[in-house]
Amino acid sequence: MTPVTPSNGNTSNGKASEIPILPLIPEVNKHRKEDLVLFKLRADPTSADSPTHALTIPKFHGTESAREAINLDKNTRKVWIGQACANPAQKSTIVQQVVFDAALTAHQSGHDVNNEIRTANARDAAAQRGPNQGESDAQFQARVAGITADPNEEDIVAGLLQVINFVCPDKDWQKSNVTCVASAVNQLT
Repeated sequence: MTPVTPSNGNTSNGKASEIPILPLIPEVNKHRKEDLVLFKLRADPTSADSPTHALTIPKFHGTESAREAINLDKNTRKVWIGQACANPAQKSTIVQQVVFDAALTAHQSGHDVNNEIRTANARDAAAQRGPNQGESDAQFQARVAGITADPNEEDIVAGLLQVINFVCPDKDWQKSNVTCVASAVNQLT
């Protein structure tokens, strides 16, 4: 028994062709000027006198390749460093300048889910500590229910990772499916 390899349904000579997750040769993409966002970055972000250079990031709509999604993540982080973005609001503004449409929805979803998890964890921690001195049960329950986690860099990074996941979810599934099938076959033989 041999493991099943994911295919895109195209067959030639009766064999299914595999779908590459990341092609070995990068795709050549020519973007129109209006589809690019230009950022000025400093060599030393802490010094106003340091030399600047430009970094251009293509606008990302969610229909791009996995490699383009990875480059979006990498280049966005370069902008954060080169512009000395110190707080989540600045980093979020950078992301919103380059991510649009379905990709922006995916980013916001990843951001919100991560924030909800951090909020739930903070509420659980407060509940485990119990009520403060002199606090009634009703006051305690209201205080715990009112705990929210402020958006932070972790949420923004989770949103960027969700954009990558959005672009290639079936690729991740196919890769894990092949691994599961291969390990199941190894256990049977």
